[in-house]
Amino acid sequence: DQLVTVLDRAEALGLKVILDMHQDVFGEAFGSHGVPAWATRTDGHTFEPQESWLLEYLQPAVQAAFEHLYEDDDLRQAQIDAWLHVVDRVQDHPALLGYDLLNEPFGKIRDGEDLIGAAGRVEREQLTPMYQRLTDAIAAVDADHWVFIEPPNLASLGVATSLGAVTGPKVAIYPHMYDANIELATYGDDGNIVYDPAFFTQWADAIRGYAATHRVPMLVGEWGIAHPERPGMDAFVADTLATLDRETSGWSMFTMCQGEGYCPFDAAGAPRPAIDQILSPYARAIAGAPTSSTWDPEARTLRVRFAETEAGGPTEIWLGEDLTYPDGWVVETSDAEGTWTSSYDPDTGVLSVDLSATGEAHAICVSPDGVPGGCTATDPEPEPEPAAPESPPAAVPVAGRPGYTG
Repeated sequence: DQLVTVLDRAEALGLKVILDMHQDVFGEAFGSHGVPAWATRTDGHTFEPQESWLLEYLQPAVQAAFEHLYEDDDLRQAQIDAWLHVVDRVQDHPALLGYDLLNEPFGKIRDGEDLIGAAGRVEREQLTPMYQRLTDAIAAVDADHWVFIEPPNLASLGVATSLGAVTGPKVAIYPHMYDANIELATYGDDGNIVYDPAFFTQWADAIRGYAATHRVPMLVGEWGIAHPERPGMDAFVADTLATLDRETSGWSMFTMCQGEGYCPFDAAGAPRPAIDQILSPYARAIAGAPTSSTWDPEARTLRVRFAETEAGGPTEIWLGEDLTYPDGWVVETSDAEGTWTSSYDPDTGVLSVDLSATGEAHAICVSPDGVPGGCTATDPEPEPEPAAPESPPAAVPVAGRPGYTG
C-alpha cells in the first residue's frame, strides 16, 4: 500500500518511478536496511559494527549472508517470490517505469581472493545468474516494464564490470557513480576532500563497455555529494553533469530530501551550494532516436539532436524557466520555418515542439532571448587531437640549478 501511495503521488506530479530493492550492509540483522532477518544466514559469525559502515561489508557475517542469498535454493525462491509480490501489486500503475533488482550488490571474498578478483567472480558466477532468474520470473508476468541491473559499485575505482549478458524484453544497466576519494573523505576522520577530474574518465572507461557490448541502455541510479559547500565541489557537480549527459540515457540523484548530508536542498527548500546546477533544461521525451543532447551552462543553451523514426507526438523539454531563463528564451529548430510548432505550459515548465516528417535528422535548440542562435541537425565533429611536435623542445636551464635542464 505504501508503494502504491508513492506511485500515486508521482503520477500526480508527472513523474515515473523505478522501484529499488534496496540494501545497505545486507539488511536488518546488521542494523541496516534490506533483507529481512529470517533470510540472513551468518554461518555462526558474530557481526561487529565498524566506525565506517562501508567497512561493515567486509565482516564475515555479512559476506556469509550474501553467499547464502546467491547460493541457497530456498532463498533464491524467496527472492523471486518477493519480487513477484511487488510486481503483482504495481505493474498496472501508470507511474511505474521499472524494477531495480538489487541495490549495490556485494559478495564474499573467498580464500585467496582480493576485493577486485572476488567482485569479478561474484558478478560472473552469482549476480548474472541471479539477475537472469529474476528477469525471467518478472518478464513472465510483466514484459512491459524495464528491469534494471546494478554491478557492484567498483566502476568508481576504475574497475570494469564483469557482469554477463542478462536477456529480457527490457533490460538496462544501472550503475552508480561516486568518487571514491570524496566518499572516503566524507566518511573518514579528516574530511579533507580532494577533487581529481580524472575520476570521470576513469569511471566512464570502466562502465560504458557493458552497454555497448550487450546493446542495452545505461542510466545512473545514484550519484551525489554530502558536502557541496566544500572547495572544488562546484566543478565536481559540473563535470558530473557533463559526464552523465555524454555517457548515459539519464540519471537520478541520491537523495531527495531537505537538510544536510546528501540532501540537494537545504532546510528551507533552496538548492545547496553547487547543486543548483542540476536544475538545467533537458529533453524528457524525444520524438525520434536521440543522437546527442548537450547543455552549455555558460551560454545557457540546450541542443537536442535526433534521427527521424516512426515515433509520434511532440518532443518535450523541461526548461526551468525561472532559474535558467529569467529574461526569456527562444526556441529554434533545424527544420524550415512553417513546418514546426511549439507551445509552452507554465504550470509544468514543459516546452512541446512538434516537427513535420522530413526523412532527415532534426535538432531543437533553446537559448536565452536575444542571444544569437543557430540550430543544426549535425552533431559537431570532435576537436582534433593536437599534433605531436616533430622534435622535442630544446632543453633550457632551470633557475637556480644551472647543471639541470629540462
